[in-house]
Amino acid sequence: MVRDILLHHALIPILGVIFMIVSFTLIVPGILGLAFILSGKYDEANITTALLYIGLVSFALGFFTFRKFRIGSVRLSYGEAIQIAVISWILIPIINGVAVSISGLMSPIDALFESISGFTTTGLTVLKPPIENQPLTLLFWRSISQWVGGLGIIYISILVIAPPSLLTMRIFTAEGHLEKVEASAVETAHKIIRVYLLLTGLGIILFLIVGMNPFDALNHALTAIATGGFSTRTESIGYYKLIQVYIAAIIVIILGALNFPSYVKLMKGRIRDFIKYEENEVFLVLAFSISILLISILISKSNIENPIMFGVFHIVSAIGGCGFQIGNLNILDESSKALIIISMILGGCTDSTAGGIKTLRTIMMLKALTWELKLALSPKGTRIARKIGDREVTDEVLIRTALFMIIYVFLVFIGGVAISIEGYSLTDSIFEAASAIGNVGLTVNITSHLAPTWIKLILMIYMLLGRLEILPYLLLTYRLIKKYSLI
Repeated sequence: MVRDILLHHALIPILGVIFMIVSFTLIVPGILGLAFILSGKYDEANITTALLYIGLVSFALGFFTFRKFRIGSVRLSYGEAIQIAVISWILIPIINGVAVSISGLMSPIDALFESISGFTTTGLTVLKPPIENQPLTLLFWRSISQWVGGLGIIYISILVIAPPSLLTMRIFTAEGHLEKVEASAVETAHKIIRVYLLLTGLGIILFLIVGMNPFDALNHALTAIATGGFSTRTESIGYYKLIQVYIAAIIVIILGALNFPSYVKLMKGRIRDFIKYEENEVFLVLAFSISILLISILISKSNIENPIMFGVFHIVSAIGGCGFQIGNLNILDESSKALIIISMILGGCTDSTAGGIKTLRTIMMLKALTWELKLALSPKGTRIARKIGDREVTDEVLIRTALFMIIYVFLVFIGGVAISIEGYSLTDSIFEAASAIGNVGLTVNITSHLAPTWIKLILMIYMLLGRLEILPYLLLTYRLIKKYSLI
């Protein structure tokens, strides 16, 4: 009983932080909407009013709750931290979805879908085309949601929850951040946020240089560095039909998909450590290798105008978890779609904005195979040093990694089978499921405002599962079942 009371006391101020973060994602685009209205764009009024109203209410509620119930330090178990993380990632999209829904621009289910897709940095959209005809305020809200989601709600929360305590560290690890670059989670968050801001600025500059207008450059930079994929154009990046725009997008996507703590090494002048960072190297090798395979298939089996750019762009977009497209993926054959599915499952680096199983886990399983082969060929009693970098890899870590990968692939398959009930091909259905759980956003046109509600619900669940990498939801479910003595 005492433990539950303490947890609730810790949870209340954290919920206050969550509401304040919600207010940022609503008020900022709302202020831009006011500027649009003052300039004569009166069709922005409904969405602007809704965002500002819910945003201000959310801020007031959050600020009062945080200040009233704030505590200096509290000890949480990992399970309790997971509970906080899961609540955060569910509550924020819901509140944002309510705001968009009351604007009248989207139905409640579509508004919730768009919000979840935004904050999980997925990029699948049910916004009614043409996207160019939608209010600019709504488009900017979508971009902000992905930018905040890419940075990580907990990274932002830590700045408010500080001073550092076991609370911040538990929540930090519960959200899936594995590597600290400083002594505390708070210092690490500060460093990563600075990196994120610098990379976002670089993205804006790149898109301006290649010819985007300022609004498009801002929005695409926010969603590209977050590896989110929302676009201000119905045809996504393909709208521009310019090689230089495609290349700029590829660069920003890769920057977002690399390991963020490795950038801190670069900022400290440790250039060699950054270049030789193993996970980044393997990620780039995988992206290059799969791109070559896809290009080979496209050259031999399709009539795509520029197979090299088409292949490279979509593999980078898939493995980098972004979801930008420069063409219709429905025209691809089964083998080409399979390569993109594999890329979406592999995903980007740990501690990046990308989803998927992550490159570090791929490295771990490949090395586990070599370790077992070496052990099998070595004299009895030989011990094999199992390390990745300077980290020892224990049996527990290997088992947990293998279990995660099995569950992940199983869910992709099951989701694909479920979606195929609607009459889509199994390959296309698996493609869409992999895109949702990998927080990618590439689509073969299954996801749209016309999709059946039950498919939207499956995709929303998969997007949420992918954002916290499945395990936290399973642990929370098990914790609740055990708590109430159902097993």
